[in-house]
Amino acid sequence: MQLADYAAMRTLARTDAAAASSQPMPTILSLFDAGNPAAAPPSLTHWDLGFLTALYRIDPAFDERAQRRAIAHIIREQVARTPPDPGDE
Repeated sequence: MQLADYAAMRTLARTDAAAASSQPMPTILSLFDAGNPAAAPPSLTHWDLGFLTALYRIDPAFDERAQRRAIAHIIREQVARTPPDPGDE
């Protein structure tokens, strides 16, 4: 599951593998981090899903700044709607 989710995220979002390790939020993109690959999530996280949702929902006609703002806004909305994980309490 991890490998398939990682591949989907890298393919659908065309992400930068080197930038994943500097992300403050949990992401499947940390699967191959040199620091601690065992700490990678077991599948796509709510952040990953929020990013993919935002990426495919925004208008490509927006300029780069507007796209970034729209993506951030949609991710915040998506994450706010995600119920807390019982394991986090």
